Amino acid sequence: MSAAFADEQDRWKNDAMQMVKQEAFYMKRALELDNLRDALKHAANLLSELRTSLLSPKNYYELYMQATDELRYLEAHFTEQQRTSGRSMLELYELVQHAGNILPRLYLLVTVGAVYIRSQQAPAKDILKDLVEMCRGVQHPLRGLFLRNYLSQMCKDKLPDVGTPYHGKGGSVDDAIDFVLCNFTEMNKLWVRIQHQGPVREREKREKERQDLRILVGTNLVRLSQLEGVDVSMYAAKVLTRILDQISNCKDQIAQSYLMECIIQVFPDEYHLHTLESLLQECTQLQPGVDVQGILVSLMHRLGTYVTMAREHGTAGPGGAGGAGGSSGGAPEANGMAEDVDGAARGAFGLLTKYTGEVITSQQAALDTRGVVALQLALATFALRAYPKRRDYVDEIYASCVSFLGTVPRDFDGRTVQLITQLLVAPLEVYCDVRQLLGLNQFPSLLAFLRRDMQKAVATDLVRNVIKHDTVIHERDDVDRLFAFIAPLVEGGRAHGASAAHDAVHGVAAEVVGDDEEEDEEDFEQEQGLVSRLVHYFEHEDTDLLCRMLDVASTHLAKGGPRRTRRTMVPVVFRCLHLTRLIHARVAAAEGGGASPPTVSTKKMFEFIHRTITAFPPEAADVALRLHLQAAQAADEVCLEQIAYEFVTQAFILFEDELSDSKAQASAIAVAVSTLRSMRNLSLENYETLATKATQYSAKLLKKPDQCRAVSRAAHLFWVVRPQTTTLAPAAAEGQGAPSTSEGEGNELLGYTDGKRVKECLQRALKTADACKVGNVHLQLFVEVLNEYLYYLEHGVPEITPKIAGMLMGLIEGQLSLLDTGGDPAFAASVRTHYNNTLRSIEARKSALQAAGNLAAKARYDELALRGGEPTGAAAATSESQPSAFTEPPATTVRTHLPAAADAVHVASAGPARAEALKP
Repeated sequence: MSAAFADEQDRWKNDAMQMVKQEAFYMKRALELDNLRDALKHAANLLSELRTSLLSPKNYYELYMQATDELRYLEAHFTEQQRTSGRSMLELYELVQHAGNILPRLYLLVTVGAVYIRSQQAPAKDILKDLVEMCRGVQHPLRGLFLRNYLSQMCKDKLPDVGTPYHGKGGSVDDAIDFVLCNFTEMNKLWVRIQHQGPVREREKREKERQDLRILVGTNLVRLSQLEGVDVSMYAAKVLTRILDQISNCKDQIAQSYLMECIIQVFPDEYHLHTLESLLQECTQLQPGVDVQGILVSLMHRLGTYVTMAREHGTAGPGGAGGAGGSSGGAPEANGMAEDVDGAARGAFGLLTKYTGEVITSQQAALDTRGVVALQLALATFALRAYPKRRDYVDEIYASCVSFLGTVPRDFDGRTVQLITQLLVAPLEVYCDVRQLLGLNQFPSLLAFLRRDMQKAVATDLVRNVIKHDTVIHERDDVDRLFAFIAPLVEGGRAHGASAAHDAVHGVAAEVVGDDEEEDEEDFEQEQGLVSRLVHYFEHEDTDLLCRMLDVASTHLAKGGPRRTRRTMVPVVFRCLHLTRLIHARVAAAEGGGASPPTVSTKKMFEFIHRTITAFPPEAADVALRLHLQAAQAADEVCLEQIAYEFVTQAFILFEDELSDSKAQASAIAVAVSTLRSMRNLSLENYETLATKATQYSAKLLKKPDQCRAVSRAAHLFWVVRPQTTTLAPAAAEGQGAPSTSEGEGNELLGYTDGKRVKECLQRALKTADACKVGNVHLQLFVEVLNEYLYYLEHGVPEITPKIAGMLMGLIEGQLSLLDTGGDPAFAASVRTHYNNTLRSIEARKSALQAAGNLAAKARYDELALRGGEPTGAAAATSESQPSAFTEPPATTVRTHLPAAADAVHVASAGPARAEALKP
């Protein structure tokens, strides 16, 4: 049926348009022959086609456009006649009224009336008033709307507005306003009347037709907004009042929605700011089906943008964009106007809050949760733009939203969740500083109404904001509030705040996520990485306050469970280690009289660090071990020997008890050796104990290749030479390989040289390498140990002679020749490349020594060419008895050698509250 109806519509339209073309042809020919009566007759005939009631609004519009285009020719003819012959327009105005049908008569009357006004032979206001009254003769909704639209189009540039030739004798701005408003009122009545014609079953069809025709009514409001003579006072007193009366009286849902939106879009925002209460009061009186939420949101958005522009540039820019096909001006152009805008905006928030609440209350049945949250979001956006310094306004909005959401079921749809999220992050878009957001006390309560994943998304945005803008946080309370705001990222998966109580009231099952076990690992790592970076943005010149800030951060991060703390507590430890150096420097400055001493001492900080590290879960033993070693290094730097010794001891206990993976053990012992070698303030006894224990651990690794590399690396513990800055004490013992040490003031270990134990380590490494025959791995290990021998040969270790290194080189070359005849070619090439690079390094060193004139050192390298005389295999280098470097310390073990000094950190301390650790 719809296809047949469309075909019938096309046929009717084409027939009518063909008739219009035919009559237009005869009209133009009559005008060329100067036969006015025939021309008017044919013009009336073509306009008679507009009397049809068969066409739909869309097809009628096409016919209307063709007919009015032909009338342009007639208007141009009348204008030319009046200009050249001075013909009386009154006579012509009366002549066209003799047309038989009212619709053609009125179209011709409007056409001649427009020329009549332009001629200025009569006041414009009289002609306009006559025309708008005469159009009342057509009461058919469709025909009347198009007739009055033609009237508006023909007279839009002939209104007696300020600055036009028709102003003054032709009328005033009031006359122009009366004409447009009268035409608007009549058109609105005709438009509403369409809704009540025809059967009920065609209601949707009529509503669609009305939506197509609404622009004809809205054009009148565009005309009003374009009048230069309309200022704020006139708009408030004469224009807006009459428009709102018409909106209220029509009692039509479609009309009220469209016209309110038109008012907001076409008139300047400055006008809305001064007439805000009238607009808001009208919103509370609209029909229940009207989208009041959309109207208020649009109004608040425009006002917020306008006030922002006025403050930034001293002018608010364009007042409004034409929502019905036009645009409006009238924006303030001077800086003084910006001050007026501030004055007008001062009470706007109170009005918006009041009437928004009334709308929510009066239309509670029509407004769903999404609509209420959208209103709150628009109000918050306006408050942030208009009152950027009034954070209490935003907090008030949050409180209102929390109160409302607590009364409705929590099964929010996706759009509602998105709106709540936008409401939470809106302040960040304005402030770009998370510290401004921390003053919003209701933020965590509102955040609790989101799902777990959305809570984490909002918290992530907060952390990213801190990082993006390099926001440094200086206050302890700000740290506390920040972690409360990002609790979903920090504290693991469970309901937070108001969410749990709300679910209990409404019978919603609690969302149990456990400890985020089901979360994507990559996302989890990224989130916790952001939280970890956050700790580095806490700064303060006062070390005591910074201690308390880190203590607050540690307290919050400790709630995250093992899966989180193994990641997030690491930066806390490193910040504390850095802080110990600052405290040490401050103490030194205080002793010199340059500053006050800190309340929190380095010992207190190391106690706090110790408890933090020991709280790490067993599965993070590798991380805890490394942190113990880092803490030992920091304690050594600030000359706290016993505390440094204790941290290394704790690292070794973790190595024994918790580390079972061979790779982790090898990596851990490498870090331990490096840490010990860098420490300067250990006593000789403590250093030897720890070095020996590290060497023993190296020799007990599970895999032989790891043993070989670790033992050769441990040899560096027994040859530590540093620049001497003080007078060194004599060696502890002489002869028979006794270790040579150099100690300066403050028990600083400047050097530890025991060539015998170096040799023993390297011999043990060779012996272990010789046992790795599977896959010829021993050959690669031989080359690595050779490089260690060359290192000590270069550093002048007496026990490392060129003969030993030469024997090893001969052994390697012999094994390489066997490897070339049978074995993996790629592996053989790799080993040979490594060995050849070693030989090139030897030659380069010899050349450098030759150039420097150091012939004695060069001679040691020349002896390598002899390849040690008669090598008999790896046993030649490892034939001595079990080296003493691998025996247990005679008086103690790592587990029992705990420092008894008062300044040590005791493992057995159960640890009071974290805050107590930082008290003086």
